[in-house]
Amino acid sequence: MEVPLRYRHEPGHPADGVTAMIPLELLGRLNPGRFDWLVPGLLHDKIETLIRSLPRRIRTRFMPIGETAAGAAEHLRFGEAPILRALAGYLSAIGGSEITPSDFRLEMLERHHFMRFELVDADGRTLSTTRRFEDLLASHRDRARAAFEASVEVSAEDGDDEASTLAAIRGRRDWDFGPLPSEVRIHRAGAALPAFPAVADEGRDVRVRVTDDRTTANELHRRGVRRLLSLGVGDALRHHLEHLPGLGRLTLLASPLGASAGFVQDLGDLAVAVAVSDEQGAGGELASVRDREAFLEFDDRVRRDLWPALERACDLVEPILQSRQELLEEIDQPGPAGWEPVREDERRHVEHLVPPGFAGLISPDRLSQLPRYLEASRRRLDRLRGSGLRRDQARREEFEGWRRLLATQRSRLEEVGRIDPRVDRFGWLLEEYRVHLFAQELGNPIRISPAALKAAWRELAG
Repeated sequence: MEVPLRYRHEPGHPADGVTAMIPLELLGRLNPGRFDWLVPGLLHDKIETLIRSLPRRIRTRFMPIGETAAGAAEHLRFGEAPILRALAGYLSAIGGSEITPSDFRLEMLERHHFMRFELVDADGRTLSTTRRFEDLLASHRDRARAAFEASVEVSAEDGDDEASTLAAIRGRRDWDFGPLPSEVRIHRAGAALPAFPAVADEGRDVRVRVTDDRTTANELHRRGVRRLLSLGVGDALRHHLEHLPGLGRLTLLASPLGASAGFVQDLGDLAVAVAVSDEQGAGGELASVRDREAFLEFDDRVRRDLWPALERACDLVEPILQSRQELLEEIDQPGPAGWEPVREDERRHVEHLVPPGFAGLISPDRLSQLPRYLEASRRRLDRLRGSGLRRDQARREEFEGWRRLLATQRSRLEEVGRIDPRVDRFGWLLEEYRVHLFAQELGNPIRISPAALKAAWRELAG
């Protein structure tokens, strides 16, 4: 992939050396190691300086250093491997003993020996400048994903590539469009880059979004196909709901969470989710639906199983709503002022576990666990008497650290519209740990411990 370069020879100036102009939308697609090679005309000088940075006992093997640097610049394959590793390998081969990348003292290099990066948006405005590509990735990677998707949508009217043509599919209530590939190529900066189309849920209809992140695309697509299935069986759902016993009672229980019409729609969405759930109860098979034929197979499955799925949806939701109401009543009971932080913590917890629209947002397998989580909260309140408050405080402080980490990760993802299922999985793991801390006698379906949490977080945070 090609990016514009600018050269300035002015020692001491912040822009001295080579500057790479990085379009925001391509930030996540570039190989940072490639920039360490600078440009061929400056490679000899950088290699010579790197050799001179070696400890004296090592660099004396490569005298005269200028000639060694010239040989390395001619021998090494430009940009194909990290430069320090490639140079260390070459010097090890000609010097007779092993040299590692850590032997080079980078602090001895001058400013112009490092590529300067200037990140620019679609209008050419400079967003950031640095000599450390990893800093750009850390601060702008997710914004770059959003810019990538926007660039596809902007060109959708022109239809200049397959991705743009797919992104023009909008406002659909049925799979009345052609097959949707799981990956396409788009042309940016002289290169063909992978992009990932997905059917995306827009509430009243669906559209095709094209993103640069495969994980986000898969999750968007799973949700979008489910929405399309719900739209397709809308008439049948309304008919079944009219004859569903106990719907009025459920609607009344759910009334504190919002309008009854919204709850009934969520219940219908949950019924569709139950009908298409895989063995893990998550409906993961929907991510593989890529054409109308596969979609109609699921449509048939939903129509066949819709009534029992709706009954199952009610069975999942009722104990959650009942437990929620009882727990909130207990939280609001008068008690010592010292208990208020715990009661407030549990109010927040209930709002998090059972938010408005929960029936349509949470997978059936997770919903089945919510009554146990709510019961753990109730038992926690029961234990506050006596010395229970002191023990609770220690456990609460331990849990709060994990909760803040997760909240920060979720907030970062929400800001850029990215989806990472691992974040949700960690959130449910944290719920299990909460049970372990405050109501261990309820048990956990998995082994849970601080070590398990740390291992899961390392995997998530990368």
